[in-house]
Amino acid sequence: ILGVSSAQTANQVVWEPKNGPVGGYIHEIENDDASGRTFAIAGELRSLYVSSDDANSWTRYDPSNNFTYFNDIEIANGTIYLTTSYDVWTSTNSGESWSKISSDQTQFHNANRIKRLSSGRLVVLGNTAVHFSVNNGTSWTTGWTSSMMTKYFVKSSSDLLFVISDQK
Repeated sequence: ILGVSSAQTANQVVWEPKNGPVGGYIHEIENDDASGRTFAIAGELRSLYVSSDDANSWTRYDPSNNFTYFNDIEIANGTIYLTTSYDVWTSTNSGESWSKISSDQTQFHNANRIKRLSSGRLVVLGNTAVHFSVNNGTSWTTGWTSSMMTKYFVKSSSDLLFVISDQK
């Protein structure tokens, strides 16, 4: 069950339970303020689900028409970015249609996370490297590599990236 803050009164946040898209867990969730839609990667197979009614109901989407194991969602400046192990997908119309902007499994080696920096640069975190694109994903440059397995990164308000690894 997904809890969403619905109101704030006198230093107290009120939480209202909402329906989750499927049984199991929610891997990633983002809200598109422009359309009012909520996008979630959920379930054992990490499928993409979309809600247009404040998480009361969900519809499963398959942007690639043949691949359902998604890793991350990033919504920035009216564009939605979605990663799989092999590809980066984008939508500029609130998820109605999707275009593949990159497909290079050997370069990404599992595109775990994606962020768009305030400069417009796209950043993809692969298993052992961070990749950058300055042209909306047309081409990519590897900016940092490691022998450690990387799983997550956090972007600060000043676009500083913190990479989190699962090894010491």
